[in-house]
Amino acid sequence: MKPEDSKKQNNPKNQKNQRKQANQGFDWNVVIDFCRRNIKYIAVGIVIVILIIVLAVVSTRKESGPKDGPGQAVGELEQGEKGEQEEFQVDAIPEINTLIQNYYTAYAAGDVVGMEACATPITDLEKGYIGLVSQYIAGYQNIKCYTKKGLAEGEYAVSVSMDMSFEGAGSTAPGLEFFYIRTNEAGAYYIDNLYSQFNLRNRELELDSQVTAFISAYEQQEDFVKLSSEIQQKYEAALAADAALNTIANETVPQVLKNWESGLGNGDGIVTPENPEGQVAAENPDQTGPGGAPAETPTENPEEAQQPEEPQVPSETVYAIDNVNIRKEPREDAEKVGSAIAGQSFTRSGMTEDGWSEISYNGGTAYIKSEFLSTEAPAESTPSENNTENTDNSESNNENSGLNYVPDGITITLNSAMNVRTSMSEDADKIGTAQIGDTVKVVLSYREGWTKVEWNGKTGYIKTDLLVNN
Repeated sequence: MKPEDSKKQNNPKNQKNQRKQANQGFDWNVVIDFCRRNIKYIAVGIVIVILIIVLAVVSTRKESGPKDGPGQAVGELEQGEKGEQEEFQVDAIPEINTLIQNYYTAYAAGDVVGMEACATPITDLEKGYIGLVSQYIAGYQNIKCYTKKGLAEGEYAVSVSMDMSFEGAGSTAPGLEFFYIRTNEAGAYYIDNLYSQFNLRNRELELDSQVTAFISAYEQQEDFVKLSSEIQQKYEAALAADAALNTIANETVPQVLKNWESGLGNGDGIVTPENPEGQVAAENPDQTGPGGAPAETPTENPEEAQQPEEPQVPSETVYAIDNVNIRKEPREDAEKVGSAIAGQSFTRSGMTEDGWSEISYNGGTAYIKSEFLSTEAPAESTPSENNTENTDNSESNNENSGLNYVPDGITITLNSAMNVRTSMSEDADKIGTAQIGDTVKVVLSYREGWTKVEWNGKTGYIKTDLLVNN
């Protein structure tokens, strides 16, 4: 081919002429006429093609998920439905701290009017209780608010730790109390006193089931249980170190409250400005003995008058023989206020006929089933690295959570003795034996089945399944 011929072929004008020649003989009118005659079928075909494309796109989106596979997608969905457990915010809202401080200042002074400016509603019965207890309280110090969001906007669940000073005692007793905080129409915080410890225990006023369910779930969260256990241990230690404090907290105040409650059936025993001591009045004011004491009145059944009063159970120290629930009232369906670990000590002030023990707990009273308590201090356990025994009963709380690791950074109070070793092997040298009641701080769990811990100022290893079952 000559160069001139090649240039002619590459010339755009020549290419256009070639395409025209190629298209000669192709009749567009035939195509248009075909489309007109078959328009219905062509339209149906177009719709089908569009539907196929849409279905393909949707199917692709359903099948596509996180790159790590469908297991991660399910996990993320469950997390979204259940929500992550919120951590405590300590002294995060100054207005709530001020509210709680004002509440306790008024409480210590027996200033019910001042308390009503912070909390509502306060019933006459609770006012009588406050007036009685406040006589023994000198004040509250070191108040700290642990806050989490409540059920709605502007609502908060608040656990408050404090040190209580009692009249006649040289040291303070740690305590922990729960408050449900709401916001009024003016935007100010106030304590919803329906959920005070007093009303939660006595159920004098009707409660909202959603709020009580929320509180029950809140009190089972790990950080609350840990905080409650720490405060209880400090409380027991404070009472053990100060005999006067122990007498006031475990004998004087509980006995005064029992005397007060015994008169409530007739409306007597309630503390009022006219009756500051809550004394029970005679049924007939005219029938009085020497010094104004009620005179003896005849009874229809002389045998009743000779019956001795029920013997009072003296205060005594008892020990949990298993991990067990602590409840507000002496029944299994009562709200749980905490958990005791095996070996933990309590002061028992009374027992019910149906098998519950009344104990001092967080500055107040609570109940544990008597079958899980013993007056004998537990002997030091023989440490084992294969002890995974669980107790199966309704009140026992010794359960395996199903985890094969322990979260980093948490502190665990041991309910059984455990060997702490220098490396991840049962043949490794022992650093020592951690006993019941000792605390270990978790550093890291390893897939080999061991967890690095800090114990007694040293770093060592404990089998992970022992800590999980703890």
